[in-house]
Amino acid sequence: MPSLKGFLHSSIMGFKEASRGWKINSKFTLLLYELIRLIPNFIEQRHPSISSIKKRLMRTLLKRAVIKYRGCKFQVVDNECLAILSEKFESWAWDYMKVPKDGVFIDVGAHVGRYTIPIAKFLNKGIVVAVEAAPENYAALIKNVKLNELNNILVFNVAAWREEDELTLHFSEYSGRHTVKGSSNLGYRVLARPIDAIIAEYGIKRVDLVKIDVEGAEVEVLEGMKGSIEKFKPNLLIEVSWANAESVYKFLKEMNYEIEEIPHSQTLSYFYLFCHAGEGAH
Repeated sequence: MPSLKGFLHSSIMGFKEASRGWKINSKFTLLLYELIRLIPNFIEQRHPSISSIKKRLMRTLLKRAVIKYRGCKFQVVDNECLAILSEKFESWAWDYMKVPKDGVFIDVGAHVGRYTIPIAKFLNKGIVVAVEAAPENYAALIKNVKLNELNNILVFNVAAWREEDELTLHFSEYSGRHTVKGSSNLGYRVLARPIDAIIAEYGIKRVDLVKIDVEGAEVEVLEGMKGSIEKFKPNLLIEVSWANAESVYKFLKEMNYEIEEIPHSQTLSYFYLFCHAGEGAH
């Protein structure tokens, strides 16, 4: 059984989470969510049906809440969103999110808009191109664009890839971990497009920064935007799976990019690189 100290700590943290609601109705919704979350595990273990009901209720409540993050409004889709839309999650990343106010930011694997929304709000003459393959995340991203009354974001419900294609997006129980590189039996069929094709179709004349977080498909994404990298020489912030490290380094060195490893970004599964064009870049 959990200790009283542990229960009190969880309760305090829960109340702090509830305070992130945008208005009183969202605060109340998040409070209900946290109260349900605090149902002890030993009760769920004795009564499996309670566990199933608990999960459904929590997910339903979260989808009704709007939280605040960096002065912006966000609808969330699951518990992982609460973690992602917090100041503690990858807080170092904002040090690399530098885009001129008239610049262009491409967010590949935009999720529900952790970077897309605040950066679009900052840009007064620039635009954000947000690419998100998962239908549920895409729907939340569209809603978040509307909630924040932004009109400088192009949102695409496709998977970034090396070529035009149709792929299986393998489903994860966590909204930020769906991947086209998986092997699960659960999945969606999604359209795939190269970033180069999107840039050409919409006549985009510059690219300043690209963030890539695609759960193992970073090599294919980079190959699909080789032309834009050569033409615009944007800065790149890339989540790299350890299994892809050699291929990513090879691609970037061939493009004559300077590569900076971000040590405090490392996990057992991935790490981040910040890259910029070196002298004589293609």
